[in-house]
Amino acid sequence: MMKKYIEKLKTFNTLRIVLFVILVVYTMLCIINYRTKIFNIKENYVDTYLEDLMQENNSKIQLKIEEKFSVLETIGDCIESVGLENEETVNNLVRVLGTNEQSSYSFVAYPDGRVVGDVKVDSDYVDDEYFKLAMEGERRMSDIYQEKDGEYIRFAIPIRENDEVVATLQCAYNITMFNDLIENGAFNKKGSTFVIQRDGSMITRKEATDETPNMFESLTKNAGKKSEKTITKMVEKIKKGKSGVTSVKSGKHKRFICYSKIENSDWCLMTIVSENAVDPQANKIISANSILNVLIISGVVVFLISIIAISIYEHKKQIKA
Repeated sequence: MMKKYIEKLKTFNTLRIVLFVILVVYTMLCIINYRTKIFNIKENYVDTYLEDLMQENNSKIQLKIEEKFSVLETIGDCIESVGLENEETVNNLVRVLGTNEQSSYSFVAYPDGRVVGDVKVDSDYVDDEYFKLAMEGERRMSDIYQEKDGEYIRFAIPIRENDEVVATLQCAYNITMFNDLIENGAFNKKGSTFVIQRDGSMITRKEATDETPNMFESLTKNAGKKSEKTITKMVEKIKKGKSGVTSVKSGKHKRFICYSKIENSDWCLMTIVSENAVDPQANKIISANSILNVLIISGVVVFLISIIAISIYEHKKQIKA
């Protein structure tokens, strides 16, 4: 009788230990999975959240650019209708463009350096990439031109005769046009937004990058060693005209760098956001997922504890019997 009791007790204790081990292992796996899942949820949410804001910012700038090109194309159609040989009429149309658009100057530019318009423009524009691409039939924006009263960019469209591009219509705008769009952008005070060229040269807010007017050099200088490779990969993507979100660490601080190509140019819109600026948004999503995960884990733990309790109860009944 005593031997049977001892055997039952051993069997019961073994079962209880096995169930307890299963409970511990399951709980540990749940905690690990929970932490991984929460991290992934946060990363995915932050990336999506920042990409949406970046797209909204880019859309505002693209809308402004499209508006300027649309006006240029309207005047360009008129010039093509009257013919470039009617220089006086062309000059009047160019003058109307400059007046209505409140631009610094506008003109028709030929590949031989000749200019039509009430403005003196150096003929060195013929060697600029934006002009060459416009002569190939594209709508293009130039790099920055330094004028006496500030920095300007030129919008250029092709002018055709007999389906052949023979000149370009151009209109120059002060770079502050983009500063105004950026200051009232989707990121608001969440981050710092810049317009840069693909080589890292600053188009807007040059004063914000310490001593160097090159964004890539500034980022590399202020980044930790662990982030240098990340920045190098990001720079390669920007030079290829790609868009995305990259996270970098500088000491204890983590920052997100959002970048997006601006069409019809060699420009890139970039916003740098600190982790603290997006954490409150991400934590709302994480809280909801945390509650759900805790309920699921708690339910399984209660279920396993119930099995152990039932086993103990059944075992006691057998002993009494």
